[in-house]
Amino acid sequence: MRASHVLVRVPLTGSEADVQATKAKLQEIRQEIESGRITFPDAAKKYSQCPSAPEGGDVGYFPRKFVWDEEFSKAAFNPRLKTGDMIGLVRTEAGWHLIKLTDRKPGTPTDFAKIKDDVRELYLTELRMNIVAAQRKQARIEINLP
Repeated sequence: MRASHVLVRVPLTGSEADVQATKAKLQEIRQEIESGRITFPDAAKKYSQCPSAPEGGDVGYFPRKFVWDEEFSKAAFNPRLKTGDMIGLVRTEAGWHLIKLTDRKPGTPTDFAKIKDDVRELYLTELRMNIVAAQRKQARIEINLP
């Protein structure tokens, strides 16, 4: 999948007012794009708070897992979407995204025997990430300074 995005940062711990203001800003940006007042790349250059902004928000090709936040990838890989479709608003740890699909390539068949070690490592990585995420939710961290 290849996509571009406009990112407006708001921390996960941000206030409800910050979240609503960010969502409203992205809705306005989306309306500007849909009305033709600005192109998606120009909107990304003007509004995005991501390092990809100078490239018009283009994040290049990426696989379904482990490159982007799960919510971002899930939205971008929705099979009902076509190239050129705009998705939004999508919340990730980085903030709120307005995403545009710019290209889609079909996957290539692989021989499981050749990639089974990679698959095992991929699933172990995913399992570790899930365990750490679950533990973070339950963790109580205290910092004792002298």
